[in-house]
Order: sequence, then C-alpha cells, then structure tokens
Amino acid sequence: MKILAIILSVLPAILGGDFNAKTLSVAEQDSILNGGLINGGMVSGRWRLESENEEKIFRRSTLADWYIVDTQKNTRKQLGAGLNLGKVRDAVMSPNGRYIAFAKDNNLYIHKLDYGTEIAVTKDENPDIISGVADWLYEEEFGTTALFAWSPDSKMIAFVRLDETEVPAFSWEAYLTSEGYPQYPRMESLRYPKAGCENAKASVCVYDVGTKGIQRLQVTGDGLQDMYIPRLRWTDESTLMVLRVNRDQTKMEVFSCNAKSTVSNVWYREESKQYFVDYSLFDEWLWLRDGRVIVLSEQDGWRRAYLYGKDGIRIRALTPEGIDVTALYAVNEKTQTLYYQAATTPATRHIYALNIKKGDISQLAMDDGMWSARFDKEANKAVFCYQSFTTPNTYSLCKVDGVKCKVESVIEDNAEVKAAWEANGLPEPEVMRINNLEAMLMLPQISNFKFQNYLWS
Repeated sequence: MKILAIILSVLPAILGGDFNAKTLSVAEQDSILNGGLINGGMVSGRWRLESENEEKIFRRSTLADWYIVDTQKNTRKQLGAGLNLGKVRDAVMSPNGRYIAFAKDNNLYIHKLDYGTEIAVTKDENPDIISGVADWLYEEEFGTTALFAWSPDSKMIAFVRLDETEVPAFSWEAYLTSEGYPQYPRMESLRYPKAGCENAKASVCVYDVGTKGIQRLQVTGDGLQDMYIPRLRWTDESTLMVLRVNRDQTKMEVFSCNAKSTVSNVWYREESKQYFVDYSLFDEWLWLRDGRVIVLSEQDGWRRAYLYGKDGIRIRALTPEGIDVTALYAVNEKTQTLYYQAATTPATRHIYALNIKKGDISQLAMDDGMWSARFDKEANKAVFCYQSFTTPNTYSLCKVDGVKCKVESVIEDNAEVKAAWEANGLPEPEVMRINNLEAMLMLPQISNFKFQNYLWS
C-alpha cells in the first residue's frame, strides 16, 4: 500500500483576503420574491414576529422571547405576556395574519392579534402529555420541532398529541447544565423508548378556532400503537394529510382526513421489506389545484417524480430512470410546468423544467456545478443559486416562463471571495474518480505534480 501525505492546511488568515462567501437564507430569498419573510421574522401586513434570547431545549428546539411588532403603531409586545408564560417556542402566524399559534410546557396557545388576547388550546397538566410539539425522539428521528399546522383559512389547527405515560424514563447525572458547572451534579431524566420498550402513543387532533372545540381524527389501521406521525399537511380548508410511519421505518402511509367529520382513508402507501422508506420525501410533494399530486418517491429504486390522481391512484412517472430527483420546487399551473432539481453526478445539481402534459424536459442552466432555486407561489419568479469548485455562491433573480428563464438581476456574486482566491494564486481543483466508486475527490494541483500518480490502485 502506498501512503499519500497531503497537506491542505492553507489558512485564509495566512493568505489574506475574505474567503467567507455570503449566503442568502430562505427567509431572505422569500423576501426578495414576495415579501413573505423579513429578517428572519414572519410578517403579515401590519404585524411582524421577532425572537431573541434563545435557550436550547434539545438539538433543534429552543425557547425564546418572541415579540409581536405592530408596524403601524411602532410598538413591541412580548408573546405570551397575557398568560405570564415567559419564553415560548415554535411561534407560527396563521395564513390570514390574525392569529399566532405557539407552545409552552407541552401545551398549545393562540394569540389573537385583533384583540391582543391569548387563549390556551390545550390545558394538560400531565407532563407526559405533549400537544403540538416534538418530544426528544421525534426531534432526533424526524428533524422537526413543531407538530401542528394551520388550515389554509385559519379556522382550524391540526396537531399531534403524544402520550408518553408508558415510555420508560432514562436517567443520568448532569455535570454540565445551562447554568454552567454546578458544585454537585444533579439527576435528570427523559422519556426514552429503547428497543423493545413502549413508544409514545400518537394521535391527531383538530382545534376549531371559532367553537374552541377539539376533535380527534380517526387515523386507524394496523400497528396503530407502535408508529410515528411526523408530518401534517393541509391540502384545502377541510382536508388534512397525515403521514404515518411504522417503528422500523420500512412502511409509510399517508391518510386523507376530513377535519370536520374526522373520517380518514389511506391515500398512499409505500413499503419495503429490505430498506428504509424515506418519509422525508413527503415534504417535497406538490398539490395541484385540481387535486392531482406530484409525489417524490424511491419506490422503483430511483428517486423519481410521479403524477397521482386526486383519488390516490398513480397516473404515470414524470421523470426518467437513471437520474435522482433531489428537490421538487414548484408548479406553474398556467403553463403546466414542473420545476425540479436533479443529480446527474455526485458533484452536480441541475434545475429542470418538465411539461406535465407532454412530458418534455428542458435543462434551465447549462453550467456544471450545484444549482438550486427558490420559487414564488405562482412559479413566475425564482432566486437561482449557482456554485462550483471555482465559483462562490452566486444568487440571481430570474423570470421563468415554461422552459424560458431570464436573469433580471444579480443579487449577490461574492466577487470579493473570488478575487481573494485569484489574488493568492490558488489553483483550480481537480476532480477524479477512484476505481469504480461513486465518489469524487477534489485534489489541488501543485505545479505539475499529480496526486493521482501516488494513489493506490
């Protein structure tokens, strides 16, 4: 075996220059497209939400001082102050901009912006009953903190209720706490289901803002008590899609639920006897106005987009085999065009436009590298981001019309980073494959020295 010693410790501090490329957050891109989010806070006409003084709960979840900013009166009021709640979590403004849902101590609350009043949606005093937010397991396994969703007309809130009563507690000595290092360690515990132990029992409830009533949806079927409900998604004012995953995560079901009658049926089912089923692809699904759905799935081995009817029956595959679709962006209903991202190689991502009726596919940008996009609601405008081994993040505002894409302005090109790279005479990296592995190495070139000559074969 040949040993290859590669020294790649070239520090910006030694070379000089700015190597920190600027990036635009999703909130900033949405602000550019439609003003939906501003400076990390949700905004709806007169009102804006801001947070500060975050305090970690678990890996992703935080408590924070949330404030409601009245842009007309130029006032700032703390969310939850009416009930003396202090720091709260997961504040979400309703679609109509009149309410804010948030959580504290495993209960859900609503702030009414019209009146400045607050009301408790749930009032469970049992610490093992959790409404609308994720416990430790859900946060770790499914990367989510909030388990509630507003209906499109803002009249209802759907939420997951977790009952951890039968989940065993795991205890440990805490030597480091949020206050620092205490003189004596303290005992802490957490409901944690080890293999073979009871899981939290999950159910789905709907709260009616007008009547203040709560109904439990009839999400039934096999393995009901040993499963997860990591996602909720409204498709219209009364239809809620509920994602359910078995404990082994080899089977996922999507239920179509009538939030008013509480009746549900299995709309989609995917199962693998050998592999993990990627439930997170549900986040990419796109619902069309006529009820059809564009589903992203690995059901045939490739990650492809499929067209499903309103009844949950598959109509046809939209994208070809051999190329993995990595993101579904948007559909322009007028032109019947689907915009998506796909991987042709491990080091490239391209954006494509697909005509849903004809099946024609066009690549919108030809330069090799990593392309991504953020579209407005009607898919008429988009913020395109491009980067490669030699080009830092470049953001452009584009007008899209079917397969046509026109750059209207360059938002950020990180010219300073590119200039610093060139000023220090840094080489272009060289990409290569090792044998038949589906992997790539980015190797620097030093004069005429070729690292490939010293790699084992």
